[in-house]
Amino acid sequence: MYIYDRQSTGLQRACDIHSMALQPAQRFDSLPSVPMISGHWTRGPRPIVTPREVGYVGQDHRYYVPSFGVGQSPAAAKKRVRYFTCTSQDRENIEKALSMSILPNALREAVETAAGNAVSWLWNAGSTLQVSPRAARTSQLFCEAFGTTQGFVPSWRPANAKWIDRGDLVTIRLRRAAEILDGGWIRYYCWGSPKYCTECRRQPPTYFACSSWGKRYVICLGTGFWKAWRDRDEAKTASTLVHEALHIYFGSLIAHGEKGRYGNANCYQRFVLLINDQFLHPVTAAACARHANPC
Repeated sequence: MYIYDRQSTGLQRACDIHSMALQPAQRFDSLPSVPMISGHWTRGPRPIVTPREVGYVGQDHRYYVPSFGVGQSPAAAKKRVRYFTCTSQDRENIEKALSMSILPNALREAVETAAGNAVSWLWNAGSTLQVSPRAARTSQLFCEAFGTTQGFVPSWRPANAKWIDRGDLVTIRLRRAAEILDGGWIRYYCWGSPKYCTECRRQPPTYFACSSWGKRYVICLGTGFWKAWRDRDEAKTASTLVHEALHIYFGSLIAHGEKGRYGNANCYQRFVLLINDQFLHPVTAAACARHANPC
């Protein structure tokens, strides 16, 4: 279980949970078993998920009303959030935290928007790593996030691995996170509590989100996420889901700084945000400091 902490300590792991079988997605404990990359370069970027247009209409000083893209009806929008729990008491807690009234459907739509952005950014980030030759900017941001070149091949790579180099491996991981966000497998709770997320020991006012990968994929949202939504900070809301999706899918394989850059969800978050020209929050930047030396 992980907590996205808004305090100076950054992103902190709350506790370890023993590895459990994940469904419907496959666990990624064994790198050679992942049938994701075919082992050859493409000549151009692979298809990128079209970003959802985001906006608010009918806003006054008290209410936020989510809208859809121009010419797009709610029925036409893809629903990535199939499981969303938000009781009237939960909504009241969020309203109190934000000092504003919120229409009942607005919170679910906020998560839909964040998930849509997260999926788009994850696929785009992975696509930039599947171009030959890789762009100079991509190489620079990769080095800053992960501390090696994309073409670096670790000595422990099995001969029959499906991935070619570190760039390929990061692509696999980003796309796995995108798949569970896009597939609607995650259960979202608008206001975290031990009742909903038994491993979340802290209270929602102290975090953006926390997650666990037990029998079900679960993300509990906290005050930080909703304040970012109120402030229309899409980089924070979407990257929060990116961060938690990596924890959920890869379990203890991707934690935080104690496992190095390739085992730090913040470094993936850093790369995804910057390659998509999004703002990098100081907390995330501190949790995965820019690699200073040339790769």
